Amino acid sequence: LASDIGTKLPYMYQLQALHQHQARAKLPHLIQFDVIKSALMIADLYMDQLEEAIDSLSSEEPMQYNFFQAVFSGELAKVDTLSSNTIKERFTPQHQKTYLVLMVKFDPCMIYH
Repeated sequence: LASDIGTKLPYMYQLQALHQHQARAKLPHLIQFDVIKSALMIADLYMDQLEEAIDSLSSEEPMQYNFFQAVFSGELAKVDTLSSNTIKERFTPQHQKTYLVLMVKFDPCMIYH
């Protein structure tokens, strides 16, 4: 029994990593569907891999902007303050810069608000 557990654990970790990778690949589509629920999912599943989750959105700039906007605007905090604060704490200055660059591109009027 102990040897069964030892051989199954690495497989379970591999399976979990595969599921996380597959879900990360679908993040742009999930954000397009519901940005708040997607941000909550990122907070729950990818907090240790936040950089990878955000990077997975870089090919879909409008979705990356929507994610940043949900967090920075306070919309996520209205639903779950803890998740919002946890994500914000892990944002780097580069994330903030990316958000501003995307804001100029997709919603330039917000620069002055």
